[in-house]
Amino acid sequence: MSSMAISNYLGLFILLMFTHPFMLVILNMLIWDKATRARYSSRFNIVCAILAACLMIMHMQTEVVYGKELLDRWYSMNPNG
Repeated sequence: MSSMAISNYLGLFILLMFTHPFMLVILNMLIWDKATRARYSSRFNIVCAILAACLMIMHMQTEVVYGKELLDRWYSMNPNG
């Protein structure tokens, strides 16, 4: 059987979803000035949102045929089907 259908884009997307809150907390802990913190947090969130959208779009572009071995066997046994 074939391996699981997961792309590197999906793996990076999941990694981003798990690490984003922690990175945001660390960013907010490192910056003390409220105005600077708000500016950097806003930019960080925008960059992460764009990155997440790009990763999801690129993942959706990958073509995966589930059960290709089973389909090939079926078509070899049933040439008319």
